[in-house]
Amino acid sequence: MAESRTTSFRFPQEFHDLLDRVAGATGATRNEVMQRSVEWFAGLLFGASRESYDVLGELRRRYGGDARIDIVVALENERPVAHLMINNKVVDDVKAQAYVDVDAGKAHVHVSVSRGDVRTPEAVHLKVGDEVLFVSPSAWLPVGALPWPPRPRNRLVLDLAEVPDVPGEPAVDVAAD
Repeated sequence: MAESRTTSFRFPQEFHDLLDRVAGATGATRNEVMQRSVEWFAGLLFGASRESYDVLGELRRRYGGDARIDIVVALENERPVAHLMINNKVVDDVKAQAYVDVDAGKAHVHVSVSRGDVRTPEAVHLKVGDEVLFVSPSAWLPVGALPWPPRPRNRLVLDLAEVPDVPGEPAVDVAAD
């Protein structure tokens, strides 16, 4: 049996209430809910990182290590829409998606490649108590954020030649014409 240590954390009452509800709904102990939550978060975080670098590798394979990706985000029909070009050309096999955080005033941009010849991301089974969830992560490369609401000449520029081969911060500039 693995070594066990006692740890003490302080959480607001609302968190304890939620922990009790989750434990009751799943038939698990509070400790199991806490342990599984951290394990799941770590698995999802590290899995997303792997998938992001797979997307980066696929972009390099398809468009070359010196490709330049330009992304602008516009408000179209009251929705954020990301437009992407690679080496000044619109492409069909790479898409950008903007997720807006209105309170922060940012549009976070992620890029995905069509997965026809790329492996499917590993599915994750999350079990706690009597409950099992099946999570299938998508492969999106986080590129950066632009101010929101959008400004006409702002864009994200991703030069693949400047992006490190190992996990780290992508070399992304917010540029204005």
